[in-house]
Amino acid sequence: MQAIPSNLYEAATLDGATGRQQFFRITITMLRPQIIFSSVIATTGNMRLLAEPLLFNPGTAAATGGSDRQFQTAALYLYEQGFTKFDFGYASAIAWLLLLATLLITGVSYLVTRRISTD
Repeated sequence: MQAIPSNLYEAATLDGATGRQQFFRITITMLRPQIIFSSVIATTGNMRLLAEPLLFNPGTAAATGGSDRQFQTAALYLYEQGFTKFDFGYASAIAWLLLLATLLITGVSYLVTRRISTD
């Protein structure tokens, strides 16, 4: 937010823009690259979440995400199938689906944030 020049807000105020118009036409537009970067990084990071659920429940049920699988994520399910049950074919299929889901969600996120107007 500090990278947005204050004279843009001053000029918008002189032109009669409301606070809401300034927010959508100046703030959001100028922060567009940061919004795109943050949404893509957050999406890919959430799809790869593995270590945190393992820390919640150390011991025998750690690989399953807890006794009721309450902490289980897609990456943890992949870990369980591949390195606990040693079903490498199934784990490979999960990895491919995880890759496709990550690409799909990242693409949709990029397209949604790209629609932010630049005028």
